[in-house]
Amino acid sequence: MPKRILAYCLLGPALCYAMVLVFNPSQMLVSLRSIGDTLPAAYLVLAGPFFLGALADHITKSKWRVLVVAIVVFATTPIAILSVPWPPTSDTTASALKFSFLTLFPAAICYWLSNASNGQSAQKERCL
Repeated sequence: MPKRILAYCLLGPALCYAMVLVFNPSQMLVSLRSIGDTLPAAYLVLAGPFFLGALADHITKSKWRVLVVAIVVFATTPIAILSVPWPPTSDTTASALKFSFLTLFPAAICYWLSNASNGQSAQKERCL
């Protein structure tokens, strides 16, 4: 379980930050210069949703587990963005909803990475 939480909470926000950079190439240079300010903000906002995704991954045992994880992260991201105490703008809600779509792919990657070694160890146990 701790490995799963680390995979989600450390990789998830970083992958989301990278996706924002990929989808906003005009802002990439500005974002890379201010990475000391923007990356910690990404971890502050996204650690909670990805932690809940890790818990959903641990609890859910169905074949739709990756979908459940993606939906949990997708649904909790706007709540996390809107709960941060920075000054709201007129488009904060719309931006939070748009940004939550960017969390779907990193959530699936974190799911795959956290379960990739589990499948290999289960196969080794079956062979023994």
